[in-house]
Amino acid sequence: MRRIPLCLLLLLATAGMALAQGWEDDFDQETLDARWTWRVPTEGPTFSLEARPGWLRIRLPQRENGFNHWNQPAAIDDAPQLRTPAPEGDWELEARIQLQEFDPGSNFHVGLLAGTSDTQLLAWGPFYGPGLPGGQEAPEVWMEVTGTSGLARVRGDARDVIVRLTKVGRTYTAALRRGQGEWVEGGTYRLLQPPRFIGLIAKTFFDGPGITVDIDYVRLIAREARPIPPAAATVRVDAGAAPTPLSPLRFGHFIEHTGRCIYGGLWAEMLANRKFAGEAGADGVVEQWQAVGAGQGVTFAPDNRVFYAPVQSQRIVRGAGAGEACGIAQQGIALRAGIGVACRVVLRGEGNPGPVTLSLRDGAQVIAEQEIRAPGDEWQTHAVTFPAPREAVADATFRITFQGEGTLWVGAASLMPADNVDGWRRDVVDLVKGIQPPVLRWPGGNMASGYHWEDGIGPIDQRPVRWERAWGAWEPNDVGTHEFLRLCELIGAEPYIVTNAGEGDAREAARWVEYCNGTAETTEGRRRAQNGRTEPFGVKYWSIGNALHRRDQLGALPAAPYALKAVEFAQAMRAADQTIQLVGVGTVGDDQQGWNRKLLGGAGSELDLLSVHYYHPVALGGDPLDAYAAAIAGAADLEARLQETLKIVAAQAPAGKNIRLALDEWNVWPAQANQREGIETNHSLAAGLFACSVFNTLTRLGDRVGMANLALLVNALGAIRTTPTETITTPVYLAFKLHTGRTGNARVPVTTEGTTVALAGAAELPAVDAAATLSEDKRMLFLSLVNRHPLQPATVTLDVAGFTAAGGEWAALVGDALDSVNTPEKPNAVRLDTRPLREEELRQVSIPPHTAVVVTLRAR
Repeated sequence: MRRIPLCLLLLLATAGMALAQGWEDDFDQETLDARWTWRVPTEGPTFSLEARPGWLRIRLPQRENGFNHWNQPAAIDDAPQLRTPAPEGDWELEARIQLQEFDPGSNFHVGLLAGTSDTQLLAWGPFYGPGLPGGQEAPEVWMEVTGTSGLARVRGDARDVIVRLTKVGRTYTAALRRGQGEWVEGGTYRLLQPPRFIGLIAKTFFDGPGITVDIDYVRLIAREARPIPPAAATVRVDAGAAPTPLSPLRFGHFIEHTGRCIYGGLWAEMLANRKFAGEAGADGVVEQWQAVGAGQGVTFAPDNRVFYAPVQSQRIVRGAGAGEACGIAQQGIALRAGIGVACRVVLRGEGNPGPVTLSLRDGAQVIAEQEIRAPGDEWQTHAVTFPAPREAVADATFRITFQGEGTLWVGAASLMPADNVDGWRRDVVDLVKGIQPPVLRWPGGNMASGYHWEDGIGPIDQRPVRWERAWGAWEPNDVGTHEFLRLCELIGAEPYIVTNAGEGDAREAARWVEYCNGTAETTEGRRRAQNGRTEPFGVKYWSIGNALHRRDQLGALPAAPYALKAVEFAQAMRAADQTIQLVGVGTVGDDQQGWNRKLLGGAGSELDLLSVHYYHPVALGGDPLDAYAAAIAGAADLEARLQETLKIVAAQAPAGKNIRLALDEWNVWPAQANQREGIETNHSLAAGLFACSVFNTLTRLGDRVGMANLALLVNALGAIRTTPTETITTPVYLAFKLHTGRTGNARVPVTTEGTTVALAGAAELPAVDAAATLSEDKRMLFLSLVNRHPLQPATVTLDVAGFTAAGGEWAALVGDALDSVNTPEKPNAVRLDTRPLREEELRQVSIPPHTAVVVTLRAR
């Protein structure tokens, strides 16, 4: 990779004359100069101008864990800092530092400081860490940024040194000298954001004795800044080379019964706890429902002897002398203007409860109302459609009431928008169709390890409600095998089913295969036909469990027992259908004490693909550049881990067996996304660029990755976000949209040369990430380009061999800021921009910072 030489940058920056803003403070006054701010986040550290006249003395006392500034395992901001605003442009910052008091057990870093935010600091000065692994015999001079130590280090006596930081553009060069000796360069580092402040920092860590340091002077020399040239790259594409096939399943998705991914997201049901499971309150009404007309002569109770859906119903008894109509209600129903509501209730009566009224209300106002005949002593299902409201209602109430004397049982209730598509939300389904997912994984994830598929077939209102232990929620089983496979048909996706190899057994998995794929003459095929589907579904892809190497997984196993279980499952499942493709549980890289080697050695002959998962942590809410850097670094880390995994597979797979990877869960995982909140997050532009870089990784790896599935499709880490009445497309969704119809089925060789970008948490990466694919007829060449640089545009020269272009299209994923997100109020803060290519762009394009582009070239 070509870098802009440091000497050239220095020449650009120092060619102008020194400016008048330079200054020097030799600390010979009785008080600190007004330019300084003494920042002490935690009480204890002190400074003095009197202890040693003409010097600034800083004292840090001993304290448990010291006075540190770090970001691992959590943010720590205890270190005292002497700050002044950073000047614009370029500069040199210099200081003389003497270590006066420290102990062989002290751990500290004292030095010059440049900070882009309170959380991101660059420090250069004397460092002593005897408590670190390997220890230190004496202080040295180190450079570090928050979270990464030892970026540069100069050994030798560090008790009295002159240190200097030189800023040129975004590059900081560290140097030191001792006395009147020569300057010794320590190293360089690039901070991508301009510094907000400069000065001094003193910090201690671990529990060692305190320290005392003296500062003789601090000097700033300001210099004229010169514009930094844009990043430059040359992308060479050999379109005439033999193309490498790519899996058509690499843009897949995944849905799981967790949070609002399915219920409250994709599935159109508007009622919570519609089958009346769970606890009842003091009034006898089950959770999520409220009493109507509670009073003398009216009692409410959950009933687990008389029920419709196992194993509970809501019972209401209205006796003589009761007042107003009584029943149950549920609030918080959002209604869309112009969309009717399909309603269904399952009721049973005793005595003379009389007609039952179903209504939708906005406060005291009745929006719609339907009366149904008095229920008999057998369960009856009643379906009505409420007319469309003229205006939207954000918080409507659904009520089931009656006025007669008798008992009413409510076994199940349902409300759905009348425009639902076989139970699925039409607006969400339409968005999913827009990205044409080639494969959809279900039902988990963690949930799969405790899921029994037979709970999810048969009449939907009579399916049992189960406590789902993986995610800690009630599972109504409204979405089961038939509903999932119908969704796959609606969106044109290949279904991919994960069996329960945690608490389930091989016979249960084999029955599921036969239920989906057997003819109507087989035992399970006959049951499928009875449930409304005569023709087999033909499900090709099946996984033998999910992440069973993880200790938190239901039914977790070590590698060797899992390998035996995988063989048992594979043989039973293939007995039901010889044509299926089986996926085994693997790990990315060689985690879990050689899991992949043991699994492939014991069960490799039975497997077609190896499942691996990858979630890259990012921290939101702090410096946007930190989250951006983490996301971009994550894509590079994923590529390295997949390469490592592929090497293990190549070495361990049985001879002649082509086992490919299934990256069937991948995403960034913001630290704020937790189970209590349904692992929901609003993905930023950085997450969208992460996705685009993952697509480039999958292109480079070719068909050795047979499938990839974003986790997850809706709400929970979702590419799509929903409210009860609206949808929001995140930058991750737009990354998929960018590549929909703009990718070929084969890759061609690409090499990239050019400038690099240094991001926290990653080695220097090429500023431009590039991959190329070719259409089947070889008439279109697709160049997928990501400008990783958060702040700098990139000029990209396109050197394409074996393809003569006559025109094309520019399509870009763009956002104004690194942390731009789409919201109902600003749905296009991150968006796709498309236009025809200009003539000159057939040879060279300019990509804005933090932008992904697909350049489509059409053959002459």
